[in-house]
Amino acid sequence: MTKLIDVRENRAGQLAGFAKYPDLAFLLDRISGIAYDYQPIFAPTREIRIAYRNTRDWRNFRSLFWNS
Repeated sequence: MTKLIDVRENRAGQLAGFAKYPDLAFLLDRISGIAYDYQPIFAPTREIRIAYRNTRDWRNFRSLFWNS
């Protein structure tokens, strides 16, 4: 079985309607038979995302993310 693991901190954010939960889980299941799992523990922290937005320094983002 194929499974999509959603790691977004806010799965009901400003994305298109079909990419929000629960619509995404419903569409994945009905259209493709893909299971949906939510694991925000794998998302970068808010602080790491803000630091990246301010600097656009990918190496720093990667370092902060992998070492957190």
